[in-house]
Amino acid sequence: MFIRSLISILTVFLLLSCDSDDASVQNALELNRQKWQRQNIKDYSIQEKYLCFCAGLEWQIVVQDGVKDTVIVSEPYVDYQPYADTFEKSRSIEEAFEFIQNFDPNNVDSFEVTYNPKYGYPTQISIDSKKRLADDEITYAYSNFSAN
Repeated sequence: MFIRSLISILTVFLLLSCDSDDASVQNALELNRQKWQRQNIKDYSIQEKYLCFCAGLEWQIVVQDGVKDTVIVSEPYVDYQPYADTFEKSRSIEEAFEFIQNFDPNNVDSFEVTYNPKYGYPTQISIDSKKRLADDEITYAYSNFSAN
């Protein structure tokens, strides 16, 4: 009987902590999205890096009037095949917020987001599908932000 009660209590605690983690991800998202929106920056550029075991790809995204306008691929990768659809794969800051909002962290072991303290945009989105599986981690890193 004691063991059943203990298992029930641990199960409830685990469920509450999962909900709390999801809530904290959503709370951080909303706070930082509001901080970004208050800046009212419509023209900017930002470097996006896609980091995984298979490659480290990067490009510069130029946004004008709030719309992704240009994606400039870094030199060593210009002819690299995964860049064929870079414009579609790249994410403006607004698209990164949407990605975070729509991502289901319950389908992975780890989903972490860090934000720029001044502007609120995501600086890193880290996903680890299975902690016990090596080389499945994916990170999207954003740097070299410049408001135009």
